Parts: sequence; structure tokens; C-alpha cells
Amino acid sequence: MNPMATEGLEGATVCQRLVELHERVRAEFPEVSRVTAALYDPATEGLATFRHSPSVPVSLVSEGLPLRDLPRLREVVEARAPRLFTGPEGSGASYVVPFFQQAGLRGFLVFDSEEADAFAPVAMRHIRILAELSAESLLRGLERVGMFRSTLHLMTALARFRDAETGNHLCRVSHYARLIARNLRPAARLADDLTDFVFLFTPAHDIAKIAIPDSILCKPGALTPVERSIMEKHVTLGLEIVDKIVTDTSLGDMPHLGMLRNIVLHHHERLRGSGYPHGLSGDAIPFEARIVGVADVFDALRSPRPYKEPWTTERSLEYLHSHRDLDFDADCVDALLAGSRELETIACSFPGDDGT
Repeated sequence: MNPMATEGLEGATVCQRLVELHERVRAEFPEVSRVTAALYDPATEGLATFRHSPSVPVSLVSEGLPLRDLPRLREVVEARAPRLFTGPEGSGASYVVPFFQQAGLRGFLVFDSEEADAFAPVAMRHIRILAELSAESLLRGLERVGMFRSTLHLMTALARFRDAETGNHLCRVSHYARLIARNLRPAARLADDLTDFVFLFTPAHDIAKIAIPDSILCKPGALTPVERSIMEKHVTLGLEIVDKIVTDTSLGDMPHLGMLRNIVLHHHERLRGSGYPHGLSGDAIPFEARIVGVADVFDALRSPRPYKEPWTTERSLEYLHSHRDLDFDADCVDALLAGSRELETIACSFPGDDGT
């Protein structure tokens, strides 16, 4: 497996900026073991988070939770000033620096340490200065990501309006792909923000299916060669849609655009070259496309389709395992299997038309 088979890692990403900030902080205060940047979205009241150094198991900025469910961060917002929090029984500490604009809360920088006494007054003063110097570029980068995420949410909503199952499929696959990426990250030495961007970009993988005729998309039987050719065009059409969104919203310098394009175009490629659109094989298939390919097939197997009944989770996983290193990246399949306890939770969060 070659996790770096991707063109999307150029430029100063949000994670790279976090790394630079973390290095500056640790040069003076080595006890600071993690830095998290969080952008607040007032429309959803949620937080888009990116973090460096995931060695600390818990952060104040909990992934996927809205601000209203994070009482300590709400305290910081109400005080409109940095706050220091210690863990239960002195199990660590977090120093939270909020940032505001005229319209209200903009986001946070959170500095974590496993040592409860890491943030002496002099440390907090210096860290706050470093945070304020770095906040603009970090939050601006997150805002660009947030703008694209909002556009993808709109596209997913349109897909769900046309066909609820397609919309829910996009959501489930993004969660399965994040699960795979998260389980792969330690062994494959992946960049810290790959998991976040895989989750962000995966809903775009089938976005062009909204342009496939219902007579093909919902056909109860096997597709003819002509119909299959039309169906397979959703990957190239999806790439055209994504490129137009990026151009029209002036997001050409957003981090990891190559990763996004690879997911959309190559998630139906297969290891032995039997996939489409280009018949790529092995490591020629971008790593992020291999991740999404496994997640996509798993969801397709266990979901009802006009032409088949849903498979059980166990049967779906057995199929993937039997095709590992043939059609699907073995490490990606193993990473999905390692997270099998979470699969039903994800499926129940975005049920299909029959409740599966």
C-alpha cells in the first residue's frame, strides 16, 4: 500500500499551520501535547475541527458535537476570554482561546496537556500571544473548508430531495470512510488531517448520480451495456461538477483538492484493474479512492437496491474480506473490519428506505 499515491498534498494546509503553531508552543512549553483549531458554524452550531498530535485521547472539542453540547466551551464563549480547564482528578489540562468577530463567535484554539500544571500564568500569556498571531491564517483556512462543506451539504440535500436513499448513502459512506482512515492512520503514518478531509470530501463521491435518469438509477433488473455506460459516467460528470463548484466559489487554493478529485473520479477503480473509468490497478489507484471504494461497496451491499435485497453486515464484511488484495485494498478492508462495532451505529443514524 502506498498512502502517498495522491496529488492533493501540496501547499500550506490547515494541519501544516497547526504543526507550525504547535512547534512554536512546544519550543517554550514542551508539555503541550496537542493543538486543535475549531471553526464555529452558526447555521448548524457545529464545530469543524482539525488537530495536531492525536496522542491525547480526549479533547474539549469533541468531533461531531454541536457547541450547545460542550458546556466548557460555552463557558468560554460567555466569558469572551480564554479559560483554563483541568481534567478529573488532575488527569490533564486544556487552555482554550476563543476568537470573535462582529457577527459573533468565529472559533477556538485549544491547547491540551497530559499534565494538570502545564499552564502556569506565564505559559498562558505566551500561548495566547502565539495563538493570536496564528489565528487569522488558521481560521481563514478553516473558513474556506467550511464554505466548501456548506456547498456539499446543499448538494447532498438536493440528492436526498430527489431520492432519500441516495442522500443517506452519501452520509453513511462518509462515516465509514472516516472510520477506515482513522483506523489506518497510526500504521500507515498518515497526515493528521487526512481523516478530516476524507470525511469532508466523501459525500461528493456519488454527487453526479442526481443527473442519472431514474429509469437507470432505479431499474429493478440488470443494466444493459448502454445503461451501464451511462451509469459509469457519474464519476467523470461528478468531477466536472466538483471542478465547477471550486471555480465558481474561488476555492482553487483549498487544501487537498487533489484528494477530492481522486475520490470522485477513482472510487470505482479496483486493484486488479477491473474498475472504471481508467482501469487503474494496485498503487496506481489513489489511496483515498481505495478507502472510499471499500466504504462505498460495503454500504451498497448492506443496503436495499431496486435490483437486490440488502445483505447483512456480516455477509457484506465476509464479501469484502474474500476480495481483499483482489479488488480491494487489504489494509482498508482490515481497517473497516477493525471498526465493526461502529458500523451498525452509523447505519442506524442514516437508515435506508427499509430501515436498514
